[in-house]
Amino acid sequence: MAFILANGKQQYFDDTGNPLSGGKLWTMQPGAGVTTPKATWIDAGETALNTNPIILNARGEAQVFWSGGYNVRLESATGGLIYTVENINIEPSAETLDAELRADLASTTSSKGAGLIGLDYAATYAAQTAGFYLKADEIFVGTNTSADSAALQTALTRNAGGSLAVVGTVLLTAEVSPADNTVLDLRKARIIDKNAINGYTIRAIGKTGITIIGGRFSPDPSIVTAVHPTGTYGSGSAIQFDGCTNCHVTQANISNFYGAVNLYNSSNCSARGNYLTDNAGGIQALADNTLGFGSSTVKGIDFSHNIILHSGDDGLSFLIGAGHTGTISGSRIAFNHVTKDVGIHGTVGQARGIALVSEPTSGANNVYGVEIIGNTGYYMGSEFIRATGVIRSTIAHNFVDGFAANGAVAAYTFGDLTTGAYGVQDCVLEDNRAINNLTNSQAVVIDGALRCKITNNFAKTTIAGDGAMRLDNSTFNVIRDNTMHNASAFGIKLAATSTDNDLYANDVSVAVAGISDLGARNYKENNIGWATANVGQAGIAGASTSVVVNHGINVVSSGRLRVRATPISPLYAGTEFYVGMFTTTQFTITMDIAPGGANTSFFQWDVYESRA
Repeated sequence: MAFILANGKQQYFDDTGNPLSGGKLWTMQPGAGVTTPKATWIDAGETALNTNPIILNARGEAQVFWSGGYNVRLESATGGLIYTVENINIEPSAETLDAELRADLASTTSSKGAGLIGLDYAATYAAQTAGFYLKADEIFVGTNTSADSAALQTALTRNAGGSLAVVGTVLLTAEVSPADNTVLDLRKARIIDKNAINGYTIRAIGKTGITIIGGRFSPDPSIVTAVHPTGTYGSGSAIQFDGCTNCHVTQANISNFYGAVNLYNSSNCSARGNYLTDNAGGIQALADNTLGFGSSTVKGIDFSHNIILHSGDDGLSFLIGAGHTGTISGSRIAFNHVTKDVGIHGTVGQARGIALVSEPTSGANNVYGVEIIGNTGYYMGSEFIRATGVIRSTIAHNFVDGFAANGAVAAYTFGDLTTGAYGVQDCVLEDNRAINNLTNSQAVVIDGALRCKITNNFAKTTIAGDGAMRLDNSTFNVIRDNTMHNASAFGIKLAATSTDNDLYANDVSVAVAGISDLGARNYKENNIGWATANVGQAGIAGASTSVVVNHGINVVSSGRLRVRATPISPLYAGTEFYVGMFTTTQFTITMDIAPGGANTSFFQWDVYESRA
C-alpha cells in the first residue's frame, strides 16, 4: 500500500487569505481557558524544541512536530488575534501506535497483555490459534466456597479432552468427573471434600485416557465420618475409576479418606508416585461381575513407587469380590513402601500391607500373572504380603521389618510374608526378607501351595512350637536355599497335610530345632543345621555279635531311615550280617557269629532319610 506524503511544513494565513508572514503560533496545554505553555519540536525525534511562540517565515510556514493534545493561539506579527482553538488532539504515528501496542501486549499487568485477549469457550477455534490453545489449557482457581463444585465441573466439561490446571483451595460438596482424554493438573491445588457419606471426590465411570496429577486431598472435618475398625475417617474415596481404561493417578497426596484410590473393573490403569497417610484403605483394584459397570476381566494394573503410611486396612490390593467372579492379570505392585505403625488411627494388629485375594467362594484362582516386586514394609499390623487364590505369579525382592499375625482369622490367615490359604499355584516366591516379629507369629506361611518355587528367602522370627516357615496343605513345591531363623522352635515346619515337597540347601542352623516334617514323602537334602544323610565306620569286636551306631541325622520316623553297610574287613568266624533295629537316632549292625578272639570286623555305613 502506498501513501501521499504530507507537507513537510505547516502554513498559516491571515484573515484575507494571504500567508501570515512573521505570524506567531502559541502552543499550550489542552483544556478550557488553559494558557500554560506546552512544547513542540522541530524534529520527529523530539530532540530540538521550537520557540513558544513559534515565529512563522515569510510564507507563513513553520516546521512543527506535535505530541498529544494542545490549545493553539494564532496571532499576526504585531500580536493581533487571528484565532484560538482549544483541545486539539494530535493522532500518533503508525510507528508510535505499533510500539505502544507491542508494549501493551508484552505487559504483565491485569489490564494489558493477556488481559486484552478475549476467549469464548463455546466457540470453536482453528488449530494453531491462540484461542485453540487457551481453550485447551484452562486454569481453574478455587475459591474455597460451595460454588467450587459446580464451577469445577463446568470447567471440566468445557475442557473435555484438554488440560485443566487447578490452583488454590477447592471445596467440593459433590463429586466431579473429568471427560475422556482429560489431563487434570492439581499440583498447585488443595482439594477439600465436603461430600456426603460414601461419596467420592473425583469419580469417572466408563471413561478412558484420564490423567490426574498431584493434588492435596483431605475431607472437611465437619462432614459425617465413616467408621472403620481402626477409627473414623472421611467418607468415600478420594479418586474412583469405575469401568475405566488407560486412566492414571500420580503425585497425589491423600489423607484421612475411607479409601484413597480405587480402580473397580478398570484395566490398563496405574497409581504411581502417590503419598497416602492415615486412610482406612490405600490403593485397590477390584474385579467383580456384580458391579454393573466395566468388565470384571481386569488387566494391566500398575501400582508402583507409592508411599503408604498408617492405613487401617490393606495398603495395596488386588481383590476379587467375595462370592463373585472376575480376574486380575498382567499387573504389578512394585517398589512401594508401606508403614503400618501406630498413626492417628488404629494400632499394631491391624490390616495387611499388600493383598492379592481371590475370595474362596469365587470358586477359582483368579489372580494370575502378577508381580509383587521390590516393596518394603515397616511394622505391619498383620501380614506384609498375603496371596490367596493366585497362580503363575511372582513375589520377589520384598523386605519387611516388623510383622504380626492376624489371629482373628487364624484358620486361614496364619503368617505375615505370604499366605495362600486357598491356594497359590505355580508361583515364584524368591529373595524376600522378613525380620522382627511383633507378635508370636511365623514369618513365612505357605498354605495351599502347589508346584511353587520358594527360594532364597530370609526370615528371622521367634515363635514357640512352630516354624519360621510353615507349610500347610502344600504339595509338589521346591523349597531351596532359604535361611529360616527361629530362636524358639523350628526353622521350617511341614504340617501333616504337606506332602511330596523337596527341601534343598536351606539354612535352619539358627533354630532350636531345624525342620519339623509331619507330612509324607517330603524329601530333604543338604540343609544346613538339619542333617538328612551321613557316613561312617563301625566295628564288631571279639565275642560281640552287634554294634549300635548313632547315625547323626535328623529323621522324622524310623520308617524313613535307609541304611547301607559294607564290610571293609574279614567277617572272620561270621558268615553273614544284617542292619536293623532302626530308631530316629540309631541303627544296629548284627553278625550271625562273633568274629572271635582279638578280631574286629569293620563296616563302612551310609545313612539317609527317604522320601516315604
